[in-house]
Amino acid sequence: MVCISGAKKINKWDRLIFLLNLSKIYMPKDINKAEILEHELIKWDMNFNRSSSQPSNIQIERLGYAYNQCRNLFEGRMLDMLNFTMKGCGIYG
Repeated sequence: MVCISGAKKINKWDRLIFLLNLSKIYMPKDINKAEILEHELIKWDMNFNRSSSQPSNIQIERLGYAYNQCRNLFEGRMLDMLNFTMKGCGIYG
């Protein structure tokens, strides 16, 4: 999961897309990697407002697709956080 460290250097929306795509690969199979990914998603959310950049139309499309592929893997606070983010992007709601 070295790739997660490198992902901290990319645009915040591309990072979220990347983390969601990794989630659909690793969360159902590996509890250790799932915990790492959830931790990274929490950190993404905590740092969300440090940059006021808005997602492009392409990023919104990719976010929606990635989230639809993995949203059933999340629950509780994590699901609420992701739903809030998606709604803010105009993906849901």
